[in-house]
Amino acid sequence: MFPASAPGVIEQAGGRLRKEFEKRVGRAAPQSAEPAKPELLTTASIVNAFQPAHLVTPPASPTLVGEKNTAYVEALRQTTGFPPGHGAV
Repeated sequence: MFPASAPGVIEQAGGRLRKEFEKRVGRAAPQSAEPAKPELLTTASIVNAFQPAHLVTPPASPTLVGEKNTAYVEALRQTTGFPPGHGAV
């Protein structure tokens, strides 16, 4: 077993080390508080995440895929494994 140390031995050694450090290097800078973390949800971040639709299919259109969104739908088909020109859409 280790011998029991006298109370305050560690604190005394730490105090001596601090004094020696301050004598050689100078006073230690005070610890600053943790830097402020940016807010995760702000009005600006929500507005950026939920932009309104820029292009929709006209209400009277007989199909959902038109000339303006064909490239988008084809790209979606490629991500799902459907061959071009086929699929549920």
